Amino acid sequence: MGCGGSSAIHRSVQPELAKARSVSYAKATDSSSADERNNREKGKGNGKGKSGGKGRGKFNPKSKFQITLSGEWKDYDDVEDMALKRAFLVGQPNVRFTLRGQQYEYNFKDMKQINEGSGKSRDIRPPHRMKPPAAPLLPLGPMVVITVRQESPGTTITISDPNNVGQEIRVRVPENSKNGQKMVVPVPELGETVEQLHHKQQEWSTGTKVAPGGGAAAGSLVISGVVLGDHLTKETAAAGEGAENAQADVSDSTAGAVSSACARNGHAVDDAGEPLAGARDDIREWLGDAAEDEGDFVMNLF
Repeated sequence: MGCGGSSAIHRSVQPELAKARSVSYAKATDSSSADERNNREKGKGNGKGKSGGKGRGKFNPKSKFQITLSGEWKDYDDVEDMALKRAFLVGQPNVRFTLRGQQYEYNFKDMKQINEGSGKSRDIRPPHRMKPPAAPLLPLGPMVVITVRQESPGTTITISDPNNVGQEIRVRVPENSKNGQKMVVPVPELGETVEQLHHKQQEWSTGTKVAPGGGAAAGSLVISGVVLGDHLTKETAAAGEGAENAQADVSDSTAGAVSSACARNGHAVDDAGEPLAGARDDIREWLGDAAEDEGDFVMNLF
């Protein structure tokens, strides 16, 4: 017995964001306390849960990174928030970038923003329920963000090296990626070759020393891209499947009891029928669904 009635990128990098030339990152830990999170009066999504609150997943896709200003938590503006979210979800602990003519350092372990010019430090915190992956997605060094196109999953695309004019990078798009998702790609340091980058990525992914490629042509080497937020997608989907399984247990009861449960859950069972799709949509919106990244905003992981 089920519940009825539920329903299951042009280039536009923000102008200010496109001006930034370098960003750096490191492993994030969610230091928000329960009280702090409860103070964020956002977190209400699209469907009704058992508690009467709304939310298709575990988080509100409109929530932002926050900073303390005059003793109060304030949302970052869209440009800085988008950069911070992407850096945070790579899983490395620090990021540095220049914005509004100032160079800032962000420490995701201690949850601090430091203005490198003035030395002033402020507390920061990630969006409600946002947490980094269990292990970093990329090695230390420069990276860019690319929007996955509909025809791209499972293929190899070519992007321009933003740090070395005239050099191109062949990138493998994950086969299980979806249109509109954000993919992070490591890029060479200034003066570094694609071959050197490829070697570095191999060593990092295997955790062992790898012999150099012996002069392989850059055109034959492929760098692996990684989709951002996949760990959140899986967790959110699992939550949806849990609701579905719970409803299956109820189905042994009377039809009236099932109907009542459906009403209380706001059709949560049907919403859980496509948990992955819903979670992907939320995370894509969280990371800047409207912005189509072309890999011209460089971030340095350190």
